[in-house]
Amino acid sequence: MRICFKMFWNKYASVKIIMNTAFEGDTFIAKELIKLRDRFGLTHCIETGSQYGSTTIELAAIFENVITIEADDAYFGKAKERLSELKNVNVLFGMSEEVLLKLFFSDNVLYYLDAHGDRIGGCPLKEELEIIASKGHKNVCIAIHDFKVPGKNFGFDTFDYELCYEEIEPYLKMVYPDGFDYHYNEEADGARQGIAYFYPIKKI
Repeated sequence: MRICFKMFWNKYASVKIIMNTAFEGDTFIAKELIKLRDRFGLTHCIETGSQYGSTTIELAAIFENVITIEADDAYFGKAKERLSELKNVNVLFGMSEEVLLKLFFSDNVLYYLDAHGDRIGGCPLKEELEIIASKGHKNVCIAIHDFKVPGKNFGFDTFDYELCYEEIEPYLKMVYPDGFDYHYNEEADGARQGIAYFYPIKKI
């Protein structure tokens, strides 16, 4: 019994450590975001789903200004305290789709969408994309974590729908009326989750 408990504890501890690291331990994501930043001249980042603030710290090292949004009380408190010394980070509390309505960067923005989870009642991704579309950005990139990657054995989230391209294509067309392109991660480590990157087609 003690051996079984120890194995369970070790597994739980490992998961907790991964969840408390930037991008859930995936070292490839930061490199991809830097490529997008440099290609599209991105200066601002809006993150939905702060959790412990680990990913936010990495985003703050990549972008000039970062706003992160968290809807879970406990996570918000931890993230707010942890990020308090970062001058280029603003931590906001609330449901992402409600807070996003009040925010506006004129352009050169990357949205890092990771606010899906049972603790906040599901997945606001489609609502988030509708709101982003309403901003009328001319130069915006979007990264969606926990996304289904065709042909890869990466993790992805499912709520009342799968986080996959087919489900959000109509919303992406609203965000990018002049066309868009996208790609998935080819490699993953840490939690080994899928991620998709979307960007204006005119810049390719």
